[in-house]
Amino acid sequence: RKEEETRDLRVIAARSEEQARKARAALDAGEPFDKVAARFGEKAANLPPGGVLKAMHRSQLSPEVMDAAFGAKQGGIIGPLPAGQGYMVARVEAANVPSHGDFLKQRDAILKAETQKALESVRGKTADALKAKYPIKVDESVLNLLSENKAKPGDEDKTAATIGGEKISLGMVAGRLQAESQRAGKEIPPDMQTLQAVIEALAGEVRIVAEAKALGFAKSEAAKAMAWDAGQEMAARLFVESYVSGLSVPDKTLQEYYSANKDRFRVPDRIHTRYLFASSPQPLSEAVHAASAGTPWEQVLKMPGLSPETGSGDLGWATTDALMRSLPPQMVEALDRLSPGQWMSAQAAPGRFIALEMVDVQRGGQPAFDQIKDNVRGAYLQENGPKLAFDYLDGPGRQGIAVKEFPENAGITKPAAGH
Repeated sequence: RKEEETRDLRVIAARSEEQARKARAALDAGEPFDKVAARFGEKAANLPPGGVLKAMHRSQLSPEVMDAAFGAKQGGIIGPLPAGQGYMVARVEAANVPSHGDFLKQRDAILKAETQKALESVRGKTADALKAKYPIKVDESVLNLLSENKAKPGDEDKTAATIGGEKISLGMVAGRLQAESQRAGKEIPPDMQTLQAVIEALAGEVRIVAEAKALGFAKSEAAKAMAWDAGQEMAARLFVESYVSGLSVPDKTLQEYYSANKDRFRVPDRIHTRYLFASSPQPLSEAVHAASAGTPWEQVLKMPGLSPETGSGDLGWATTDALMRSLPPQMVEALDRLSPGQWMSAQAAPGRFIALEMVDVQRGGQPAFDQIKDNVRGAYLQENGPKLAFDYLDGPGRQGIAVKEFPENAGITKPAAGH
């Protein structure tokens, strides 16, 4: 169910779209995330420690970020995308889909959905009564890590507050603040008063769910039916995963798959590119001449009319596909025709001129089947695994399959007919 999926995102906040494009190109070229974030990222007070947004639901993200994040695979890079007053690039750290190992979490999600039917009853109680039953206890020393911008990676799991017996982590607080900033279209500063308001908002949700649990709404037949359906889906997914993981695929089948999908396994060319911007051709020409003559790059960037005010720099290693996300396609095509050490120049926009250097190139090619046999097997099973599993179920599997992960093992009984 889509509403139960979440994404863990690691975010680089950038001041401009151009800066975000540079970060994206560096990530696409395989540079370590920490180094790219340090080189191109800006401090964003409403980002959690390390830039990680954990377990983000669709409703917590802006439409643009939601579409990109939930359309990407784990490890995929998204962006540049508008975020507040700047831009963002992010890596999908985890694509969280409820599975057999998360059954209790799945039941909590079912309970939350069922809670909607009980809202009138629960909200019939006064806010004061719920606040008294489920009080907030805030750890200001943990919140200060956000308000004073002192949070470090790992701090996101610290408990910022408790609502009754439920814990609110620092990551949850930072994630909600980030979501509200995206909705507002601007960065909301994480002062203590704002963070207290975020916890109060989270507390309202937690109290309603906790009260619904206390009143036993999860025991209704509707909730049982939902849990049963979810359990059946998980049992099927478990079987597919188990069957495919141990499946032996003949080399002939893999070789045929490789031959039919060679472009999928082709290693792309990678280009190391440096670039200079100027408002007129003359300073650009002088800078290119200096760089070609062996002037250290750091000194070239300080020449009149160039970096830092114009954003000149080094794009590092990137594939041509990645470069086309940062530069016009015709420029990338011309760049690809250069030899290492050669420059090309063009007018990028009115009053804005660019020069690009092909620093070096790594030519890719078509690897031999034996070199990437494991990768071919993984791709083949990812594409064909579910069909192979269900073909087995329709054939030999009918002779007897023991599936252990049924819903009754989680204490759920099949609902009565009609539910």
